[in-house]
Amino acid sequence: SRYGSDITQSYQIPGTQCLPRIGYRNAYEPSGDNASTYSYHELFAGVAANIYWDIWGDLSFAYMRTHFPDFTPTKDRRDSTYTTTFSLKRYLMDRLLLTFLFIHMKNASDYVPSSGEDLYTFEKNIYSLEITYVF
Repeated sequence: SRYGSDITQSYQIPGTQCLPRIGYRNAYEPSGDNASTYSYHELFAGVAANIYWDIWGDLSFAYMRTHFPDFTPTKDRRDSTYTTTFSLKRYLMDRLLLTFLFIHMKNASDYVPSSGEDLYTFEKNIYSLEITYVF
């Protein structure tokens, strides 16, 4: 079972198609495998707007702190994750949506195994181009 909550406040700037938002999420997920039990807290902010020619842009930033209390029998693990997301969306036809998505993610972990190889600290860029048809 996973338990979580989310609160988001969004607002439309009067006379514009600009929609800023800010929010907070948290979750807790127990597991039969103690090393996989975790909880997290996340703060996020973003803005969506109609840029031009019915192209919608969205830019968001998030900071998440994840805690694995029983990651090893002797040590817990805490990760800090920073995420920046940018997307452009446009309907090409009534139900055909074209989306470009860019995600930059940086994870910093305080856990380093005895081998010295840090498997949990990373920085990644993800690009996606999608065509979606809704029927």
